[in-house]
Amino acid sequence: AAIKEQDAKFVEITTRMTKELGKPITFKLDWDKFINTSQYKSRQDYVSYIRAVAKLPFMAITNEEEGLPWLLNYREPSAKPAMQKYDTITLEVDTTNKTSPPQVRFVPMYYEITPNGSNFIVKMNENGRGNRGIGMVAEFILCKSVALAKEEKEIQRIASEHRSREIERRADEMKNIESENKKAREKYDRDLKQYERDVKKYQKDSTDKHFHCHGSGWVPCTNDWHKGKSRMRECSNCKGKG
Repeated sequence: AAIKEQDAKFVEITTRMTKELGKPITFKLDWDKFINTSQYKSRQDYVSYIRAVAKLPFMAITNEEEGLPWLLNYREPSAKPAMQKYDTITLEVDTTNKTSPPQVRFVPMYYEITPNGSNFIVKMNENGRGNRGIGMVAEFILCKSVALAKEEKEIQRIASEHRSREIERRADEMKNIESENKKAREKYDRDLKQYERDVKKYQKDSTDKHFHCHGSGWVPCTNDWHKGKSRMRECSNCKGKG
């Protein structure tokens, strides 16, 4: 009963794909293989398990994000004549989650398509609940040369972006190095000038009379009293001792 309930919902997929292809085509989920898996047999809540799995076809086939309609109408319209050769789309759910496509770039990694006569067989990992449909994988089956050309173009685009980023990174690195070198040169120039000033001062202090004692060894008091600017009888600093 649970399976029949879900099969009734799959009529929506059949109707949509028949409209897209302009010819009758039937969708089905291979329940026989599914219910014979150890994963299914070990479940007690098999009804909820069936309902969860029944959501997968809508993600895989008619998903607006890279489903078959997306492929036929937007990604590669030339795939439509090739898809019209099929009378049935069958989804097999891999409960071991070991399915992967032969393509290793740019496609969802939880689908594999193996057509058999007029049957377009899609194998899908049970845990492949992403947001991408089978469109990209199907493109390699329906029009392989076109898909390979697009793949190569995408590889070149990515490589070009990487080169551009690397060139930009190196340019920025050179700018940083030049900036650091400039700062180092400016610091060196400042340090050199300070050193030259210190040497001149040392030479002057070594040859001239000492500024404070004028070479006498006696340091005079510098209080304003000695300049006649105080009414005090004696200097409050040196007490008249000079």
